[in-house]
Amino acid sequence: MRIVAGTHKGKSITAPSGQTLRPTSDRAREGIFNSLYHGNSKIGIGDHVTNSWVLDAFSGTGAMAFEALSRGAKYATCLDSSQISIECCRTNATSLGFSKNLTITQCDVLSPPVSNKPCCLIFLDPPYFKDLIEKSLISLATTGWIQDKALCITETAQKEKIQWPPSFRLLDQRKYGKSLITFLRFTDRVSEESS
Repeated sequence: MRIVAGTHKGKSITAPSGQTLRPTSDRAREGIFNSLYHGNSKIGIGDHVTNSWVLDAFSGTGAMAFEALSRGAKYATCLDSSQISIECCRTNATSLGFSKNLTITQCDVLSPPVSNKPCCLIFLDPPYFKDLIEKSLISLATTGWIQDKALCITETAQKEKIQWPPSFRLLDQRKYGKSLITFLRFTDRVSEESS
């Protein structure tokens, strides 16, 4: 695995051997970030990456966070419950020189710590067929990780049946191999009603 573009283009991202992690493919990552970097009519025209605050939940190797930082994101946080993933993220962050603008936290994404800085770009790639997407989006929103109007990008198996929470509006979907990438827009209804 390598970083696809940006200041660290071509640099390696290591992953543990075996089937413990299922990193997003380079092709899918490139497609996602091309859309985010240039925008389109479905997700909004313009650069959604530069100077963004990024959350990479179920982060695994941290590849989505590192790709975002390479492309100009301001800060990123990786959340994962697996000690193997956390160690992998730390190793990659050190080798890539991203430790100063990255936080790595070991926690259950279904009950994360409260955030003091909401993120505007969210990546969510839980294990397939575990019914985690809806619960994770809700838990991250209620603990302050997701900024109003944030873009949320999820990766699921194409055959998974997902119930999107009401505060998340489906913008676009794309297929890569057996994976389905979904772009969502979060609306903080409480903030909307109080404004």
